[in-house]
Amino acid sequence: MRSLLLIITFLIAHLFLSCKDKIEVQKTDIMQEELENDVPEPPPPSFSCLNSITLQEWFFKLCETEKAENSIIAYNFALFETDKCYAICLNSNDPAYYPLSKSEYKNLSWKQVLNKIRSQLKEFALAEKFRNSSLAKAKAITIQFDDGDVISLK
Repeated sequence: MRSLLLIITFLIAHLFLSCKDKIEVQKTDIMQEELENDVPEPPPPSFSCLNSITLQEWFFKLCETEKAENSIIAYNFALFETDKCYAICLNSNDPAYYPLSKSEYKNLSWKQVLNKIRSQLKEFALAEKFRNSSLAKAKAITIQFDDGDVISLK
């Protein structure tokens, strides 16, 4: 059911993005509700803010391990703020969480974190490892902070 909602949500988002220059479309309460329902749960309380790999290494690991089913046409990266750090999650069949470096992100606002991660993910997406992965085959890749607006990366 969650996969079906993800597909429907991103089809709507893709349609919206492809039509945005032609007509003005306003978000409906129903569309917003679908987006909110599809955000993965924040990391559990036992989530550790320690990490042994870089964000780029985590992203490339996802490129190697994420095997897209034909039914998956979109991926969403969700950002969260925990009590101790920021975290990012790839919303897929098995959500994968990564704690962002405390020293690199601790003094940034959530908007600054969102913009920084968006830039980094766009940069990582230029790498050959990404271009040869299942993630690259998705029609849409998005990012959002907690339950905020969905921003298209692809």
